[in-house]
Amino acid sequence: MMLKVKNKKYFVFMILWIIIIYYFSSQNAVNSSNQSLGVLAFIENLFSIKIEHGLLRECAHFFNYAVLGILAYKSLEGKLLIIVLFGISISISDETFQGFIDGRSSSLFDVIVDSFGFISAILFSKLFLKKEGIYETE
Repeated sequence: MMLKVKNKKYFVFMILWIIIIYYFSSQNAVNSSNQSLGVLAFIENLFSIKIEHGLLRECAHFFNYAVLGILAYKSLEGKLLIIVLFGISISISDETFQGFIDGRSSSLFDVIVDSFGFISAILFSKLFLKKEGIYETE
């Protein structure tokens, strides 16, 4: 079964989010590290906590693919398994692409974290979001 677009507005947002994900992956190692260290410093100063750099980067993977999962759920129509496979394939292609960037590498662990974020968001969406509106009112 193929996927169909059920909501053009969310579909456009989903495509834009995929572009953002690929933009972050296209950063060389120095730029990528500097970006995440800047976010890390901001969060640590804001909440007066210490966070390990690698943990922040994995949380960013989870978050980016959770957003993608919600957008996919809201914009695509098809069997749930096909939508999940779509998200996993974006993660695999993103990590493969990243492997060609100076100083970066592909990571199976990142694909797993991405996939977990995507699938978690799909399950959250299925449980709590209406297909037409934002939240269930019951």
